[in-house]
Amino acid sequence: MPSPDERIAMAAGNGGRISPPEVRALYESFCAQVARFSPLVEVEAARFETRFTSTAGMRIVVAPYHDIFMVSVGSGSPCDIRVSGEEGYFRALDLALNHFLSIYS
Repeated sequence: MPSPDERIAMAAGNGGRISPPEVRALYESFCAQVARFSPLVEVEAARFETRFTSTAGMRIVVAPYHDIFMVSVGSGSPCDIRVSGEEGYFRALDLALNHFLSIYS
């Protein structure tokens, strides 16, 4: 099992394709926050997205683009949020945390 620091590095690794440094920093922070929700959260960094899943049914997918990143929460009919600044960041983080807590409550 990877250490917490390895999980965070794996999650944030895809952020290099985001050009604006402030959006890249939000991407890295978002991934670090979700990776820290619980040791039960599995992190899988694919080529164009990072997935946070659990055996209990949690699913959060983060996809970096040139100047934004997209957060999809849930499975089936996920809720998508485009993040390009702090407002979107906090909305996405709130939604991700709510999803996590609804699964584990």
